Amino acid sequence: RNIYLSLGVSEPKGRNPRLAAVGENISRQDALLSENPGVNHLLEWNPGNHFTDPPGRMMRGYEWAMKSLI
Repeated sequence: RNIYLSLGVSEPKGRNPRLAAVGENISRQDALLSENPGVNHLLEWNPGNHFTDPPGRMMRGYEWAMKSLI
C-alpha cells in the first residue's frame, strides 16, 4: 500500500542506455501507481546521481514509510 520511489536527477542523463532508461521507467511506474487509489506512493527526485547521499535518501524513505503507517 505504501511505495516510496527515489531517483537522482542525474541518473537518467547517464551515458549507459540501461541506466538512462531508469528515469522514464520510474516516471511510468509513478503514473501507474497514481491510477490506483488504494496505493499511497511518493516519487522523490534527489540532487545528484545514484551515489549522492545514499544514507540520507534511505533515511527519507524510511521516515516517509513510517509516517505513512500512522
